[in-house]
Amino acid sequence: MFRRSVALPADCHAASLRITASFHYLLYVNGTLVTRGPARSYDFCKAYDTVDVQPYLRPGAANVLAVLAPAAGAESPHTAPRLPGILAALSWQDAAGQSFTVATDRRWKVRLHEAFTSGAAGRSFSEGLLLGREEGRVAFALDQ
Repeated sequence: MFRRSVALPADCHAASLRITASFHYLLYVNGTLVTRGPARSYDFCKAYDTVDVQPYLRPGAANVLAVLAPAAGAESPHTAPRLPGILAALSWQDAAGQSFTVATDRRWKVRLHEAFTSGAAGRSFSEGLLLGREEGRVAFALDQ
């Protein structure tokens, strides 16, 4: 799980998030599931999703972006494991029309989510995420 708290000004508007992941992801904004992805692409030329996150933000307050992005395990003898990773950039404008961007960097918190440990139910990371089995287990981790 990747997590970042961002304080936004009261006049924040036109906010969007560009995001991609090494495998799959679930994007939460202030505890609400917003979308899943990423856009289909090749590993050597990653596409990204552009998500309108304005309806989920609280201007003038701290906002929490959380991304559940599991690693792709070796699900078959022909698949090599991949490490989890995301690229994201939150952009918005103020009342004067000035643009601001907060991108993934070292200030993001990262930890292994219990839903994707070796003892979790489900046959594979991807199956659990694609079928939405783990969505309900995410909320408790957003504020930790």
